[in-house]
Amino acid sequence: MTLYAPTPPNNNNGIILPNERVIIDKNIYYLIKNSGFKIYDTEGNYYGISTGYSLRPTYKTCGAIGINFNGSCQFIRGNVKYIENNNYFLYKITVV
Repeated sequence: MTLYAPTPPNNNNGIILPNERVIIDKNIYYLIKNSGFKIYDTEGNYYGISTGYSLRPTYKTCGAIGINFNGSCQFIRGNVKYIENNNYFLYKITVV
């Protein structure tokens, strides 16, 4: 009797694709320094696109990033729970 090792699941003709969701628990200020990243909360609600502007952290508050939503610029604070396909999913979000 010959035993064979199970083969891992694959896509694209035998090429195994990496999992595209990266779990992170870090303040958004330290992760986003450029514009063009889409920001969501963990429920999937869209907040906007990062502008590249940021507010520095102080001894009282965490840093914040600027986002553009429907033509208006806002600053938000929050922690990134995970990144999926260059989209950032946050929790503990505060609009400044």
